[in-house]
Amino acid sequence: MAEARHWDVVWLCTRATVGDANIAFGAYVLAALFVKDWLWIAKPWRLSTLSIYLGVGLTVTILFEYWATGAGQRWNYSGLMPDVPLLSIGALPLVQWVVIPILLIYTVKWMFLGWQISN
Repeated sequence: MAEARHWDVVWLCTRATVGDANIAFGAYVLAALFVKDWLWIAKPWRLSTLSIYLGVGLTVTILFEYWATGAGQRWNYSGLMPDVPLLSIGALPLVQWVVIPILLIYTVKWMFLGWQISN
């Protein structure tokens, strides 16, 4: 990316952000379908629901990172990126997909419950 034009990098990062948002949305939808409740996020969470939500996101992330750094040749990791030995992918994308979605669902739950109290 160091040699790429600025707007090319902006476009790449924008697409990656939209892709990550779609992964999170898809994982949420699959968890909602599993529990048959679109508002599962605002209720006490079941371990199975969280497992589906995080599992789907991690699985898609692993598959995409594996493809993108291998056959897809979309990018290469810097030597500074810690890797997951058995998967041959970067550790930070996996950590990102655990930390950010958990923060996201806590934030959405907090916002939803606050909205319920104010009405």
